[in-house]
Amino acid sequence: MFAARLRKSAGPLTVCARANDLPYCRLGLSVSRHVGAAVTRNRIKRLVREIFRKSQHDIVPPQDVLVIARPEAAAATYADLQHEIVRALRLEVVS
Repeated sequence: MFAARLRKSAGPLTVCARANDLPYCRLGLSVSRHVGAAVTRNRIKRLVREIFRKSQHDIVPPQDVLVIARPEAAAATYADLQHEIVRALRLEVVS
């Protein structure tokens, strides 16, 4: 994933993407302990999964997406995360 060099820093997140040969997109999440306690980390993971679920069909071609959360993500709202993820993925798709 990291060798693909398709990495965008999107606010409190870093989004890496690489095209795959499957008919669907896949999501990987990395939320370290530096982001916060377990409740905070799980909240961020739930939000990112929901955003990805709603927007995965708009990603053409299908890609493997890795979202890495930074400590600033703990204070982000759903709308903030959605804006950053969609913006980063659209940049990846066009590239």
